[in-house]
Amino acid sequence: MQREIDIYAFKGGMQVLEFHFLPKPGIQPVSQDFNSAWLTYITNNGASFPSDYYHCVSGNFNLTTCDTIANKIIGSFNFIGNNGTSNKSITAGTININTLKRN
Repeated sequence: MQREIDIYAFKGGMQVLEFHFLPKPGIQPVSQDFNSAWLTYITNNGASFPSDYYHCVSGNFNLTTCDTIANKIIGSFNFIGNNGTSNKSITAGTININTLKRN
């Protein structure tokens, strides 16, 4: 297994996306393993598992900038997520981070 970066995105105080990706610029296909990008769309702040978690089944994550020294992560993404019974399509997503918290 390789080192990955984890990003959690919030809207209105509720978590809506979760990203796990390799810290190297370029296009990473999405999959549900830690050898590429694993993206999840979350509804209802994840209150009901697994129905609120739409894990990626197809799509791409394009990381254009990954500079953990200057605290910059920039990229775009699109994917289809599935929660076991239905799909959600995420199109034309962008990520632009200029502050990182390290744990």
